[in-house]
Amino acid sequence: MNEREQLAKDNGMTIEFVNWFFDNKKDGCGNVWFMMMAAMWEGWKVQEAKCAALAAEVQAVRWACGQVYMKGYNHGHLNTVDGLDYASETELVERGGEALADFTDPDHCGVAADAILAEVRAQGVDMFASKCKEESKCAHSSDCRDSWWVSGENADEFAAQLRQGGAA
Repeated sequence: MNEREQLAKDNGMTIEFVNWFFDNKKDGCGNVWFMMMAAMWEGWKVQEAKCAALAAEVQAVRWACGQVYMKGYNHGHLNTVDGLDYASETELVERGGEALADFTDPDHCGVAADAILAEVRAQGVDMFASKCKEESKCAHSSDCRDSWWVSGENADEFAAQLRQGGAA
């Protein structure tokens, strides 16, 4: 076991994280590299959990789509095989919707994806808020300066609402 593997094992970290830290961050941390690594590990774990939740949602949606396809295919296939008007296109779409509802968990469907998308939206608003505050510092009149600054403050509040799921 090499030094990095031992460090990962001793501290309950993944080798992927330890390699990433040593290859990309350690040199910039100086003598406090171990404390920085521990702090970054906490953030890494949070992001890793979000990715795992999103991957589980994607897999569930893929599986549910397969179920919908199979139900639709089977009904459509019967139309072509026996020559009977087994189901109309509208009925097939309705059955697909019913199958999708049967195979998805409404309490968990989209939760991780929604949280990630809310964060992405909030980061976009954060960028706008920063730009407003930069413009405020460069404005020539106090009215413009105040207007830019207030816009930035409002954007900060809106980003916080997005993160909490209170804004659309």
